[in-house]
Amino acid sequence: MNLHVTRWSILNALLRDDAGQPIYRVETRSTGKLGGQESIITRFEPGAKPDTASETTLVEPQVLASVTSQTQDETDVVMRGLAEREVGRIEWHYTSPSLITQSGRTVEVESYMPWQDRWHRRRAFTASNGQSYAWKYGSARASLTRNDQTNTLVARNHPEAVRLFGKSQRQWIEIAPAELNIMDEIITTFVYVERRRLEQLQQPV
Repeated sequence: MNLHVTRWSILNALLRDDAGQPIYRVETRSTGKLGGQESIITRFEPGAKPDTASETTLVEPQVLASVTSQTQDETDVVMRGLAEREVGRIEWHYTSPSLITQSGRTVEVESYMPWQDRWHRRRAFTASNGQSYAWKYGSARASLTRNDQTNTLVARNHPEAVRLFGKSQRQWIEIAPAELNIMDEIITTFVYVERRRLEQLQQPV
């Protein structure tokens, strides 16, 4: 499955499939605590109605859309009144451990997704299916593999391409069909990994 990022930053974007259907929304906002931020990852629920949904699991599109300016890439979402279910949340901290929340459980990122190497290029986590996976920080992209002897490729992002002539292409995420059952976890962890990967690239050598 391919998910196309509608904006240049994964931190505030819709993720659409090849047919253009919105699958996820990522919204990042300030928490008002010493520069802290939180990213909320929601999944669109085509069969659910916002006005009849549970307040604890579904939010109306307008609630999260108000965090950033309305743009054309969100028009169909608002017009269709699509309900959204929160599947992940990341609290970004720089003076204390960052936190990640999934399925109602909040843990420190360092305990949920610890480093696997001394160069800080590989993080591993155990998904809800019991399988261990590892994100690798590359200079051009992040890639996810099974953290076992097979080292099977599970997901990777294709970076944006800015062209002087022709249409520029924004990044997209490729996910193996066999792993779609943990797609929520893949997207939530990718948001964390991609931000940190880009921060690493900006650090002086």
